[in-house]
Amino acid sequence: MAEVLRARRGAVPAEATAGFSSFRADEAEALWGALRRHTLELSCGDGDRDARRVAVGEVLDVWLDDVLAVEEPGDEESSCTVRLPSDDTDLVLALLTRGFAPVTIDAVRRLSSSGRSDAAHGLAATHGLGDGALLRAASASDAPALAAFDALLLSHEADFGAVFRRQGAEQLLLASMTDRLRSWPDWTWLIEQDGAALGYVHAFPDSETPGSPPRAYLDAMYLAPDARGAGLGRRVVDAVHGILTGEGAGSVRLDYSVANPQSGPFWSRLGYRPVTTTWQRRPSVR
Repeated sequence: MAEVLRARRGAVPAEATAGFSSFRADEAEALWGALRRHTLELSCGDGDRDARRVAVGEVLDVWLDDVLAVEEPGDEESSCTVRLPSDDTDLVLALLTRGFAPVTIDAVRRLSSSGRSDAAHGLAATHGLGDGALLRAASASDAPALAAFDALLLSHEADFGAVFRRQGAEQLLLASMTDRLRSWPDWTWLIEQDGAALGYVHAFPDSETPGSPPRAYLDAMYLAPDARGAGLGRRVVDAVHGILTGEGAGSVRLDYSVANPQSGPFWSRLGYRPVTTTWQRRPSVR
């Protein structure tokens, strides 16, 4: 049962729900974080900045004491994560002084039109990107190549703390990619240039975020390093935006690593704006 934690500083209330999940090292979910994950869904009322910071600090301290009672100091397979609105800067110091660091940003971009268009931007179409490059719909036979790109993406993103390199990751990613192609058969595209595969993009309808018009989620994008720097990445994303607009999406959501020096500037230039920031403390006990 989830634990509810509360604190109040003057007229400012803070409330949080603590959760916990654990995974085996051979599960696909183990690639996306520590094996034991303590989470906190935190909210804080409006009011004086210092009062908000103190109230949230009290909730964090109770939570971290609970974690201390069940985790070993220095164990990298345990983590504590909190997700907060990116623009709520009042609470940053309460997290930083307790050893949390920002690891990912969830960002959203509005699309230019919410109306479903003709097949020119269709899911299954091939989209020319210029300079001999194209975006084509992937098929089941592309799964090994897609999984190989996924493994390269995982290895790169692991440097920034949000995901993990694990033994057997390639097999887990192949199974996951096969499942993606089965669940959303028209929502994965290979990036090719002169017949050579350079990367891929995967998206899907974002059913977790209700609204009208609907939102899409850009789940992953990888482009080979030697293909970067000439504008191909932007042309790929522009094509994907056109496809998603054609499917009736009014906005698109994604997340990126805070510490990746290329991600923030790239997605910002393409119109993505931060909505929430995930803060992590790993190991959970130091």
